[in-house]
Amino acid sequence: MVHNVGMAGPPKQRRSEATRERLVTAAIETFGADGFTRTSTRTVVERAGANLVSIHYHFGGKEQLYCAAAEHIAKHIHDRSAAVLERGRALSRDRSASRDALIEGVCAIYDEFTGIFLAGGLPEGWRQFLVREQMEPSGTTAFRSLFGVIRPFFECVSTLIGRLQKRRPSDQRVQLTTAFIFGHVYVFRTNPHGALRMLGWTTFGPREIAAIRTTAREHIGRMLGAVPPPASVARGRRSAERR
Repeated sequence: MVHNVGMAGPPKQRRSEATRERLVTAAIETFGADGFTRTSTRTVVERAGANLVSIHYHFGGKEQLYCAAAEHIAKHIHDRSAAVLERGRALSRDRSASRDALIEGVCAIYDEFTGIFLAGGLPEGWRQFLVREQMEPSGTTAFRSLFGVIRPFFECVSTLIGRLQKRRPSDQRVQLTTAFIFGHVYVFRTNPHGALRMLGWTTFGPREIAAIRTTAREHIGRMLGAVPPPASVARGRRSAERR
């Protein structure tokens, strides 16, 4: 007989695990909306339908709960993005890959990143938590957990762009190009109301996100499709920048 592992354990253990899950879910939503400093543990337990001592029992305190919430989001993003990032890494190692294939690899990773930050890939409260911790670091280890799972997107795209531009991934131009590409997403998360008003939209629904992706892909294609300048010109630019 095959037993359901998820339901294993005595009733008391299952209730304890369920309480912990509710606390993490409530913490993500509450911290995402109000931030680490402004959120009280009482607000979290009320939202979770738990008692105040449950936070100490399961996590040890407010900071540990916050970090557990960040780790929960990070694991979800890691599991969700593993396949597209592995395809990107394999493509970057393929010496026969064409320029168009490399650019498409960048766009595929961008699309996944857009799904995380704008589309329905994460609940809105999770995205708020993610963006808030990046814009207003709490001073806990949460930033390290979240940046650790976002960083592979940047590293993979930098490697692909390095191939396209015949530069090292660590080259400043490659890094800046990578930042510009992901900036296509961040503008809609850091100032969503302004972006919606400017565009005449009321929400970031499937049609709006499709438009963002399409336009961003056009920009990325133009950005990466240009032939790198000759080495002599590049050296001249670096000399001018140093002056």
